[in-house]
Amino acid sequence: MKHNYRTWITIDQSAVLHNCKQLTQLVAPQKLTLVIKGNAYGHGLLQIAQCAEQSPDVALLCVAFLREAQQLRAHGITKPIMIFCAIDDELDSRWCESFVFLVDDLQTIKKLNNFGKQHNKMMTVHLKVDIGLARRGFMPTELPKLLNAIKNYTHIRVSGLCSHFSSAKQTKSLHNNN
Repeated sequence: MKHNYRTWITIDQSAVLHNCKQLTQLVAPQKLTLVIKGNAYGHGLLQIAQCAEQSPDVALLCVAFLREAQQLRAHGITKPIMIFCAIDDELDSRWCESFVFLVDDLQTIKKLNNFGKQHNKMMTVHLKVDIGLARRGFMPTELPKLLNAIKNYTHIRVSGLCSHFSSAKQTKSLHNNN
């Protein structure tokens, strides 16, 4: 294929699938979560999602924005999708139950609960906890009160929680210990 660019990338679907299988063997019995935000880091959101759709090793796709998740659904991607950032566009009741929303504030939880009530949908959230890197999230000391409050939101289901490491050194030490 002739290109008018000085540089380009060619995605080999079989190589992507092979890499997913290799990574899954390293983390077994867990499945992979592919972060494909930012146009799959320049590799093509839809192209990488289509590869992931074919892989039994990929359990979850992660995007930055709701519009990316909706674009994937509109193109037939059926894998579960987690949305990392605040809800930037209108929620679509056709797909919202198949999304997991990473939330870092109570306001977003309230908004999702209200949407769920309005459309009789259960909204799944994953809580982001700030353990020291100051990259947004609930403080660990807030979790008991937060979880108690969430019990009153009838259209919210909590699927889990996550965080960034509290320092870059932690990731290095984890890597060196393996």
